[in-house]
Amino acid sequence: MRSVRPLLLMAAVAASLCAQDYGGPSVLSRGGAAPGTRGGQAINFTYYGGFTGTYTSSAIPLNEGQGIRSLNFYGATADFGVTGSHLWRKSAFGVDYRGSFRYDKSDSFTNGSEQALSLFYSTRLNPRAQFVLSETATTSSFAFGNYTAAAAATSNFIGVPLTDLFDNRVYSTQTSAAAYYRVNRSFTFQAGADAFSIYRQNKNLVGVNGYRATGGTQYTYSRRTIFFVTYDFTSFRFPRAYGDSAVHAVNVGGTHRLSKSWRLNYSLGSARAESLGVQTVTLDPVIADLLGVSVGSRAIYNKVYTTNVVAGLSYSRKRSNVRFDYSQGVSPGNGVYLTSNVKSASAGYSYSGLRKMSISGNGGYYRYSSLFQQLSAYDSYQAGFTANYTMKTHIFLYSSYDMRKFTIIQGKSKIGNAVSIGVLFSPSRVPLPAW
Repeated sequence: MRSVRPLLLMAAVAASLCAQDYGGPSVLSRGGAAPGTRGGQAINFTYYGGFTGTYTSSAIPLNEGQGIRSLNFYGATADFGVTGSHLWRKSAFGVDYRGSFRYDKSDSFTNGSEQALSLFYSTRLNPRAQFVLSETATTSSFAFGNYTAAAAATSNFIGVPLTDLFDNRVYSTQTSAAAYYRVNRSFTFQAGADAFSIYRQNKNLVGVNGYRATGGTQYTYSRRTIFFVTYDFTSFRFPRAYGDSAVHAVNVGGTHRLSKSWRLNYSLGSARAESLGVQTVTLDPVIADLLGVSVGSRAIYNKVYTTNVVAGLSYSRKRSNVRFDYSQGVSPGNGVYLTSNVKSASAGYSYSGLRKMSISGNGGYYRYSSLFQQLSAYDSYQAGFTANYTMKTHIFLYSSYDMRKFTIIQGKSKIGNAVSIGVLFSPSRVPLPAW
């Protein structure tokens, strides 16, 4: 297997300028690996398939005409996927794809497919110009467990719904591109763009369409240290709700290679979020008597200044990945909360160097505060663990456990658990990566 570190670093630098986040985890990876790699090393392309039994507690589907109901269920899934990467002389490509079909005779809500795709392509056009393209796409019925618990929410994945409140079928896609041009040994100019969309099937939950454009410059202080300045413009539009948001942000930060394996990234900035929306108000008694209702709605315009903060520490070497992340910034929300200020702190670890086993785990905390809705802050804690064990040549035992504590009604918290155990087949002779 060949190292893809030079081109992965190129992708990370572009991503850091494009989204103030140093690389960011693959949407399928708890430990922060880029698609198709582990520990900065390429994985030969391989596929897998098998069967898994699942148990989920405190699922909260929001079904039309049935309101909110909490349920526990057992299910069975048929699983399949592809992972791997390849390095050419000037380009690199990596992909992680996971899919499953679930069946549960006790509740038809849980039936259907769960799928997630994460891929990247990077190329050096000439000695001065480089280009990076990435894509993520998901569909799931669950706000917790399965793929939705596999990674931390970061500013990089603005179009991936990882912190939804209710269980309902959701489709998402995000396409990102960044190009940068090195003027000389010290200065590089960069431009990037993202287009993203989240569609939630339930009509009571709000989806989002949006885009983000970024421009910036970076200064290479030394072989280990890079500083950058960026300007972002982000637009959110909510198809099922009156309103939209426009966010302007300026950020200053840097990346520092502490050693061959450890890297530090950080940025600090300010953002102005302008939002149009609807607010519920109590009507004047005279008007209330005339109309026969006591409350009404009014259009509002809100302008808020917030602080952007990103700090991350990552380790990548010999099939091992470690990451620690903190971020604060503006998010398009989670279907109930629309444009919001979100604070998140997370940590993840993955290791694929054992002869018969690969493991990964993560944990995180998230806090939503709406920028214009009259909603209380929403807090969520979650943690998860995955292990793959080689039972026989080409046959693997898969297991995972996820936990989330969250507030569904003010003052009342719920704890959800998701457990999966199954058997997978793959032509790979080494343990499959534990996503």
